[in-house]
Amino acid sequence: MLFFGFIHEGFGQSIWTNLITGETPSSYNPYKIGETFDVEITVSGIARGAGVDGNIANNRYNARLWSSTLLDPTDYFSFVLIPNLGYQINLINFNYTGQVSSTGPVNFAFRSSLDNFNADIGAPTATSDPGTNMAIVLTNPTYQNISIPIEFRIYAWGATNGLGTFSINDFTFNGTISKSTIDFDGLDDYVDFGDKHSLTSSFSLEAWVLQKAIVFAATIISKGNVKTTNKRGYHLALNNGKPNLTWYNNFGAALINLESPYALAIDKWVHIAATYDGLIAKLFIDGLEVASGTLSGLQANGTEKFLIGAVYDSDTPTVPKNNFYGYIDEVRIWNIALTAQQIREMMNQEIQINGTAVKGKAIPLDISNGLLWENLVGYYPMNDDTSNDESGNVIKIIGSPKNITSSQPKTAPLPYISVADGAWDNAVTWLNGGVLHLPNSFGIDGSTPIDWNIVETKNEITSGNRNITLLGMISESGKLTMDGTTNISSGTGIGQSLRITRYLDLDGAIDLAGESQLLQDENSILDQDSGGFIERDQQGTANSFNYNYWASSVGSTTPSGLNQRGTGIPNTNASHKLVDILMDGTIAANPNKNGIINFQPAHWAADAGVTTPIIISTYWLYTFNGADNNYGAWKSINQNTHIMAGEGYTMKGTSGSVPIINQQNYVFKGKPNNGDFTLPILKGGNRLIGNPYPSAMDANKFIDDNIKDGGSNFIANVFNGALYFWDHFGEKNSHYLKEYVGGYATYTKMGGAKAYSKDGRINNNGSHGNKRPGQFIPVGQGFFVIAVMDTLLNSIKTPYIINGGDIVFKNSQRIFMPESIGNSVFMKGLNAKPVRTSSWNKKSNSEPDENLDKRSKIWLQFDSPNGYHRQLLVGVDENASNHFDLGYDAPIADIGKEDMFWIFDGGKFVIQGVNNFNSGQELHLGLLVSKTGMARIKIDAIENMDENISVHITDKLTGETHNISHKPFEINLVAGNYSERFALTFKMQKLVAEDVSPEVLVQAEKKSLIKGIQVVMNNAIGEIQIKNNSDDEIIDIALHNYLGQTIKTWNTNFNRRIISLPINMAAGVYVTKIRTKNRTFVEKIVIR
Repeated sequence: MLFFGFIHEGFGQSIWTNLITGETPSSYNPYKIGETFDVEITVSGIARGAGVDGNIANNRYNARLWSSTLLDPTDYFSFVLIPNLGYQINLINFNYTGQVSSTGPVNFAFRSSLDNFNADIGAPTATSDPGTNMAIVLTNPTYQNISIPIEFRIYAWGATNGLGTFSINDFTFNGTISKSTIDFDGLDDYVDFGDKHSLTSSFSLEAWVLQKAIVFAATIISKGNVKTTNKRGYHLALNNGKPNLTWYNNFGAALINLESPYALAIDKWVHIAATYDGLIAKLFIDGLEVASGTLSGLQANGTEKFLIGAVYDSDTPTVPKNNFYGYIDEVRIWNIALTAQQIREMMNQEIQINGTAVKGKAIPLDISNGLLWENLVGYYPMNDDTSNDESGNVIKIIGSPKNITSSQPKTAPLPYISVADGAWDNAVTWLNGGVLHLPNSFGIDGSTPIDWNIVETKNEITSGNRNITLLGMISESGKLTMDGTTNISSGTGIGQSLRITRYLDLDGAIDLAGESQLLQDENSILDQDSGGFIERDQQGTANSFNYNYWASSVGSTTPSGLNQRGTGIPNTNASHKLVDILMDGTIAANPNKNGIINFQPAHWAADAGVTTPIIISTYWLYTFNGADNNYGAWKSINQNTHIMAGEGYTMKGTSGSVPIINQQNYVFKGKPNNGDFTLPILKGGNRLIGNPYPSAMDANKFIDDNIKDGGSNFIANVFNGALYFWDHFGEKNSHYLKEYVGGYATYTKMGGAKAYSKDGRINNNGSHGNKRPGQFIPVGQGFFVIAVMDTLLNSIKTPYIINGGDIVFKNSQRIFMPESIGNSVFMKGLNAKPVRTSSWNKKSNSEPDENLDKRSKIWLQFDSPNGYHRQLLVGVDENASNHFDLGYDAPIADIGKEDMFWIFDGGKFVIQGVNNFNSGQELHLGLLVSKTGMARIKIDAIENMDENISVHITDKLTGETHNISHKPFEINLVAGNYSERFALTFKMQKLVAEDVSPEVLVQAEKKSLIKGIQVVMNNAIGEIQIKNNSDDEIIDIALHNYLGQTIKTWNTNFNRRIISLPINMAAGVYVTKIRTKNRTFVEKIVIR
């Protein structure tokens, strides 16, 4: 029998043997009795395939039913060797004694799992009793440095009949077991894969690298030759510290030579990637493209070896050159060109197979754009100090470490992991932080933030004065605090943005302090297994007699998700109860320190003043989903009512009759709402909804996503394109509806207009609030949408159809916009001064403000004889017209007894969008006056107007035009409805002498009045008599009453000097309007 024993890294002795003694060993499958093996491997025992059956025999492993003709893949004996973690097998040979019966098989094959049992190894055989001792040589490099399980099989066939037997009487695997090591010392260390990874079409190369010193040439990945006169193949290297991709053709000419303009720092990990799509080659550092060039066609690779950490040189074929000094990790070779997005998604994580797709290990999502595992032709994560191939290759391409005697540390950020409490930008906070570029720091160019890192947090971390953007965040425990402050007296503050572009698994906590906000991009998910929470402050009026309209940015937490690693299934925004998510934020840093909120049912419960804990009267909690003017559609709720995500509700303050500018801070605590979802609204109905996200929301995008005509909703116009915000600006300290002073401020894509107290059911005193809703809806803000367009049923243009349906909320509507910017205004009863902060949405002071509205806008203010007021907005947008434009024009929600509005297309509007402010533009105004007296129209505010355009009110009754650019238009009006008399018009101005300030404008020269035409009212015979002594031909004549309404028109029989027009009208003042071929003029007449 064979000698066996144990030895490490010696001359190659037995690492597994079995003499196979005893009665009927073949009754076992596998047979393990009596085997001995090295302590650093695991073995299977000898086993047989499913096609053969054990046969009774002593002292040998015997089987029958061998195939009589061809090799049957189920007819074999099997041997499996598994190296322990961190060890590798180096085989020398396989020795065995094989015995066959007279009718047994005569053909044999020895094969391994490394090539899926395809290639024969040696020439095995067997003879009759007492059998033949055979040795199969395994010194080929294929069977060296094996650090993965390997299976060998002996197949047999050609038996005369099924009773023929073949047995293994004993066996021994000889070799050594060595400790696995991967390291690159810059002298002679490298990993040899042989003639593999020839790339002749599209490809990608990836690796994490850390250089210990800057040298002239340090190879990362190569398959080629660097002999000066015989350069070949591809080389990814660092040349003087600069990443470089070079590819030589078979004539030694460089097809491409891409080099980064930036050198890498020493002792810092960076991710290097190179791609080629068949035309363009690109070079990336940490996902940032740094170089590109055209590579027209690839030459076939030669027979040079694929090496990691060095490059072949045919002058010294056994001694590669340009050895890398440092660490190399997570090497991947693809047969396609990766996109920048794919590189960024995989950069900070190992990858795995998911069906046919590539899936992240840290973020359990498939990589974008359908990346397939079959495109991964080599994957070397360097785990356990091995160069094993973890790709989908059936035949694994395993590297053989050469001259490596030490192990490199596994310190690359795969992903970033926190290990200590502290600031985000402190290296001590992060595992191996000293050798890392910290997460979301600037890239190699010094100006582009790396917004695609993946982090795992387990500690108490503070953002500092910075925004944070990540591809993925796995919050296992601890709290990330996004720093910010709130001035409770003003309700404004500063804060930071936390933006997650792809994946959030939240088991810890995120504190959005001050005006900080959490954003998730379109298709970015919150994992359903998240058991953690966020905290977000918001302030409303403390006055217990005044309403705010609210919506929650969070849902209830799910503690069952704690300590559950995410599965990649998106969370569904569940309904919530106020008792579960609303906290007393009087002490913002310690919510509910004074106790949980005391919800009480009495309408007066909170009227006594400030209490500890605070009291909220549930009597004033309502939702609304029903027809306009249906007071019964207000549905009473309480703290235990389930409220859907996106559903708005009303709530009054907590502190009695304090001034309405006093603020109560609340903290919303729960699982953050996220993703795309809908909320239904009936056709013809109104619904109170709100911003459901823990970030501001772009009202323009929200409107677009909910209208088909002029928007991006492919199904229907869900609502009328306007948003209505309740502003309870009057301080009356009363719960009686008729004493409320407030109204609905309005917003469209054209802009916002203030609220006025006009509704007849309340104290409609015509006063107005000071808040104008902006483009960005704050966190927690509730508002109305209306699925009706009654005012346009008689439009001169085909009316839009408002269908109702599903109100669409989308992550793409989210944006970081602190309230203090001024374009994001919470309607909470105070007039906060807009303030820009250093942590606002702009990335740098030099960057253009992408959110700045540069359109021309005019806000008009109407002051009525009775002291009522109204603000109107008109603005210019290239997508608008003089007809009704859904999403730009807002029907007026509440018309008072004295009011002003735009008139067009048969409707009355508070906001109008047009496509120009040219001199021919005429925008009609309607006025309601209930008492004779002075009315005033003035410019309340103006934005982005051409300084050469002046704004005018044209009185169509008198024909006079009044410049209101610097002075209000004032006129005494009798009570009535002025629907056709006044219009807003525009004129081009010319500058006065150069020594006058360019802001001072003078009106252009006024056209002279018509001469030779006289108008007389002959009351004796009831005729208007017109004498035309001019050469101008009269085209038509119109008679208007003092309200501007057209009473009668004439357009024939004007070809004479004296024109008589019989009339029979009530006594009063009228105006005749005469239009000639060249001009128009008016004349006042009195009928008695």
